[in-house]
Amino acid sequence: MDAQNLHYFEKAPVAKAVAHFAIPMMLGTSMSVIYSILNAYFLGTFNNTAMLTALALTLPLFAIIMALGNLIGMGSGTFISRLLGEKRYDDVKHVSSFAFYSSLVLGLIVIAVGLPLIDPIVHGLGATPESFGFTKDYVTIMLIGSPIVVLFFTLENIVRSEGAAITSMTGMILSVVVNIILDALVVFVFHWDVIGVASATVVSNLVACVFFAFHMGKKSQFLTISMKWFKATKEIYGQCIQNRGSRFYYEYFSGRHVAYL
Repeated sequence: MDAQNLHYFEKAPVAKAVAHFAIPMMLGTSMSVIYSILNAYFLGTFNNTAMLTALALTLPLFAIIMALGNLIGMGSGTFISRLLGEKRYDDVKHVSSFAFYSSLVLGLIVIAVGLPLIDPIVHGLGATPESFGFTKDYVTIMLIGSPIVVLFFTLENIVRSEGAAITSMTGMILSVVVNIILDALVVFVFHWDVIGVASATVVSNLVACVFFAFHMGKKSQFLTISMKWFKATKEIYGQCIQNRGSRFYYEYFSGRHVAYL
C-alpha cells in the first residue's frame, strides 16, 4: 500500500474514497461481461449450436468455481482492510498468505471431487446427446483449471482490499485482453473448438494471477504470497471463510453473479 492508497483509507472524504474504489471495480467487472460475449462469438464462428449450448450449460459450474474464489477473497479482503486500519501489519501478511494457498487447495479439492463425477455433472447440467461431448470437454478444462480460477478471484479481492483498486482493475482487464487474443488464436489459427476456448479462459486467469502475485510479492508493502507467513489460526479461518458463508450462498447460488464466463 502506498501513501496515496493509505490516504483514501484514513483521510479522504467518504464520497471520494468510494469513487476511488468503486469505479475501477465496476470497470473491471464490465470487462468480464464483454469477454463473456466474445467467448460466445468465437465459438459461434463454427456454426455449431451444440458448442454454444455447451458454453451456456457450463455457466453454473463456472459460477460456483468463481464463487469459491470470492468466498475466500471477500472474507480475507474485508479482514485485511480491518487489519490495516488497526495497523496489525504482520497479521495482514498471515491472512494474505493463508488466502493464497487456501485458494489453491480449494481448487485441488474441486478437481478431486469433480473429475471422478464428471459424467453425472455433465448430465446434471442438462446436456443433450448432441452437446454432451462438447459440454464434457468444457467441464473437464474448467475442473482442471479450477485452482487457477479460484485463485484469480481471491487475489483480485485481496489486492483491492489493500487500496490498490486500479491494480485490481488492471489485472481483470489484462485477463480479458489475454482471453480475447487466445480465443482468436485457438479458433482462427489452430481451429480448436470448445477445448481451445475453455483453455483460453483458464490461461487468461493464470496470466492475471501471475500479475497479482507479482504485485503482492514485489510491490505491496503488506501483502505477501510467501509460505513462511502462512498461518491458519481460528481467527483467520473464521474471518476469511466462516463469516462469509451466508453472503456466499445469497450472492452466488441465488444467481446474482453468474454473468461472468
